[in-house]
Order: sequence, then C-alpha cells, then structure tokens
Amino acid sequence: MIKPTNYRSYMKLLGLLCACLITSGCHQAPTDTPLATEPETGQVENKQTDEVLSPSEKIVQDNLIYLESEGVTIEKKEALDEMNGEDMLGLLPEAYESIIGPIDSSFYHTDSPYSEGVKKMTMLEVIDNYYVMPESELDMPVNYGAASYWLMTLQDVIQDRQKHNQADEATPGDLLNRINVTHSLYLWSEIQGDINRYELEELVEEKVTVNQPLTKLTAAEMMVRAYEDNIASLEPSVYTELTDTDNVYTQKAVDTFYFTEDGLFHPEQTGHRDDWGFMSAINYDEQVRSNLTLDMLNIPFGAAISAVTALVKTYKDETIDLPVETIVYTENSDFWHVYQYETGEYGDVNCMPAVVEMALRFQGQSNHPTTEELRNEYPEHGQGWTDGVAETAMTKYGVHFEDSWDIDSETMTTYLDKGDLLYVMYFLPEEMSIGHAVLIKGYWQIGNQVNFIIADPSINEPGLFSNIDAIIEAEKMMEGMSSHVPRYFIIKNQVEQL
Repeated sequence: MIKPTNYRSYMKLLGLLCACLITSGCHQAPTDTPLATEPETGQVENKQTDEVLSPSEKIVQDNLIYLESEGVTIEKKEALDEMNGEDMLGLLPEAYESIIGPIDSSFYHTDSPYSEGVKKMTMLEVIDNYYVMPESELDMPVNYGAASYWLMTLQDVIQDRQKHNQADEATPGDLLNRINVTHSLYLWSEIQGDINRYELEELVEEKVTVNQPLTKLTAAEMMVRAYEDNIASLEPSVYTELTDTDNVYTQKAVDTFYFTEDGLFHPEQTGHRDDWGFMSAINYDEQVRSNLTLDMLNIPFGAAISAVTALVKTYKDETIDLPVETIVYTENSDFWHVYQYETGEYGDVNCMPAVVEMALRFQGQSNHPTTEELRNEYPEHGQGWTDGVAETAMTKYGVHFEDSWDIDSETMTTYLDKGDLLYVMYFLPEEMSIGHAVLIKGYWQIGNQVNFIIADPSINEPGLFSNIDAIIEAEKMMEGMSSHVPRYFIIKNQVEQL
C-alpha cells in the first residue's frame, strides 16, 4: 500500500483513527461545562406547536430552518441526541452540495456497501479511500475529535474548489473562517440567537485585510484573542523563550498553538492554507476542545447542526469558480488484478511479474503463465526484477506494448485516454529506497491537480472506482519514477491490437 507522507495526509489517517474512538454511555458533559446543561431561564415558545423551547432547542430549531432553506436535508433529532458515523457522513456532503454543487458519486464502484454520504465523503477525499470503514463503526456514536477533523478537512476541500485558480497562500480570512466554525461546534449551547461570527477587525489590532497573506504573527494574535475572549486567559510560555520576537501574542501562542525547537517563531512567515502546521487552526480547535474537556465525548445533534450552519453561512457567499473535473479509468480491473502476496515463495517481491500477468490478463490472453510460473522462469535469485527482465517476459508471451521515457502527466494521460495501461516502476513516496511496480489504469483530474488511479498488486482491498484500486498524486508518482526507473511500458488495449 502506498502511504501518504505529508503532514496533512498523516493527520488524515490520525483523524480516521479518531473516528473509531467511540465512548461508552450517553453524551454527558462535565458539570462545569455549559454545553450539556439546559438553561432554566430564557425559554421561548414555539409558536407552531405551543411547546416551550429552551435556548439550546431554539438555536437548533433556527439552524434547522436556515439549513432547510439552503437545501440541506436533515434527519431531525433532539438537541442532545448523539450523532453516529452515518449521521455525520450523511450531513457533511449535504452541506458541501449546498455550497458548491452536486457530488457525482456514480463513478464509485457499484459493489460498494456504503451509503451515498460515505461515498461522497470518499469522493471528496475527506475519508481516505485506503480505509475500509466497517458498517458497525458507522452505527457507533462519533466523538468531537472525529467530527472536528472531518469539518476541518471539508473546509480544505471547499476552498480547494472555490480557489483553484488562485494562489493557495493562506489568508487571515481562511483562519477566521475556521475559528468561527470551531466556536460553533463547541460553544453552540451558549450562543443565544445567531451564530457568533467574528469579523477580522475584532481579532487584530493593526489594519489587516481578509485576503492578504497570513503571517504567523497575525495568526498568533487572532487565535490568542479569540481564545481569551471565549475560553480562558493565556500566559506567555514558561517553557520556550523566543529569540526572534518579543510580541506578547507570539509568546502566548508558542507551546499552545505553535511549537518550536530552536526558539525561532518566524513571525513574518507565510504558508499554505491547507498546511495545518502553519495555519494551526487544528491546534486552536484542539485547545478549545481540550479546555472544555470534550475530547472523548460524543457529539450531540445540536453541536453538529450548529457547526454545519456556520460552515454553510461562512462559505455560501464565496465566489465559486469550480475547476473542471475529469475521471478516466479502465473498468473490469477486478478480472485481471493479481495479488502478489498470494503468488508463492517470493510473493513479497513479486510486484513486477504480477504486473506482467495483469498485462496478459488485460489483453485477454487466456493461456498465460501465472506470476509464480514467471518467477520460476526468471528467478533472479529471489530478488526484484529489473525492467529488462519484465520486457523480456512480456515480449516472449506476446504482450502488445511499447516503451516511453517521457515522464509527464500530459503525455501519460493521453495514453490513458486511449484506454491503454501504463506499467510503471517507481520508488514508494514514503520510502525512496524501496522500488515497486503497478499498472496505472486511469486518472482523476480536478483543475490542474492530477491523481493516477492504479492497479497495485500489493493491494487487495476495496478502492474508490472499482473493487480493487488506489489513488496516488501524479507528481509523487512521477518523482518516484524519475528516481527509480525513468521509463515505462504502454500496455495496449485490445482495440489497438486489432
């Protein structure tokens, strides 16, 4: 399996693990936390039913009315009813579609047992397509940590779609949006009436615009002021002495929202909006949740609806210039897929002979050698094959192919558009000393971002587009190819062979 290596991908996997952390018993917040305490005063009358509503119930009712007016379909619950995985993963795509537009899940493989919500969240890559979520987990309550991760990741996806033609440099507006959604998630029962949404000038002293590049100094000031205004006062760190700034906000932010090992804060540093280590909204969210002792508690319906309402209100009015999305892939790979670990004694190094067998199967050859037989014929002392050995085997057994040294996404996607497959050899992104071989069977392009859809002999699990496939960023794949074997084989489709 190809594992992600960047910080955001690591947090994705961590978030998916958080989704599995299910607390026992009913949702019950600590007695010193106002979240789960129904106020005795401030009750209002529901004029439609003559029912007396608590302020929390009134907030939920108002949020439901707003979301329904925006086309978000919701299965109604009581304010403190727990949300399970299916509930959350059904609600969040509804919010996305209200902001951006429909998600086409028709490409998702037809044998998938998952609901539309889970499929759509996977299509958005909020759920990693490597992760197989058991149905039993979807029926379990979701804790605040998992809900927070999904909300944060979904905001990245929304902004990637909305701003695909713009620089991905983080802005004060990006951080402001995430702070507002965080507060709506955790402080929902304290909010009387409308969602408490900050304006930028409330969190910064100097004149700063929402669309200018965000610096770490501005981010520190925004988070410290928002935290102190809503949660608790912060003291300058007693553990880290900053040597490149004496600003009070940076002193309070270090060891709380930011971390450094060399005493340098880099106050004027800018960064990307989806770099969670730079913009640090995820750390802000975690600190708020921890202070309110909500880490292991399950998320109630009222909190989920409050956060989704803030999400829709925050991004609904943003200018939408959607990227063109293209999906091209060769179907029926289940019929020619080979799982290398079931190919005999050398299964752990049989990726290349397995890909040769897949190429033979793909081209419809019924009388072909198995991977194990290919290994026995070309033993290579039990080591991995070279591209020369693979070329010899494919030539001998009649694979129709040609080779290319042209490693660029435009050329490679042109072959895939024709229905050809690409036999590639590359270093794994997470371990640039380990070679691997796969068949690229298609691509998924959103704007300028190209992802290859691969048939990987080391994977035997349900994928996104068929029962067995995986996704890898084209740039990472091509980097790994260039560092390992800088050529590839074009396996011709059956029409081209005629």
